[in-house]
Amino acid sequence: METNTATTTTDFVVQKELDGNIFELDKKNKITKISWYGKVDVKIASDLLNRAGDAVEFDGFTKLLVDRRKLDEFDTEARVWIKDLLKTRAKRIARKVDKVALINAKSSMGKIFSNMMATAISLILPNMKMKKFDDYDEAEKWLLE
Repeated sequence: METNTATTTTDFVVQKELDGNIFELDKKNKITKISWYGKVDVKIASDLLNRAGDAVEFDGFTKLLVDRRKLDEFDTEARVWIKDLLKTRAKRIARKVDKVALINAKSSMGKIFSNMMATAISLILPNMKMKKFDDYDEAEKWLLE
């Protein structure tokens, strides 16, 4: 009997880097990845999240990997913008997304902001398949299952 075991065989290519915050695509596995770094302002958040939205909406990417290990926080303006995004565009394209893997932040403030965002996503998009991870490889493996 053959089993289907996922392996971490992703091939991410950097599309945009802003002050250590990185937007990447894995075209083979249709995964969009954002790696947050430090204190994220609205300019960075809007640029990278709009790129991720475009990948889902226009290019058929169905999985999201959000690496928050190096996130310190989102500034106030970025938090407001993200909340609005979740109520508008994200709500429209959510049905095109198969899974969202969230890798937990390591800093105290990063954890607070990460958990706030995950809670907002689950409230606004209750049918979204979303899971939090401490380990990057486990998150990637889950997306590939």
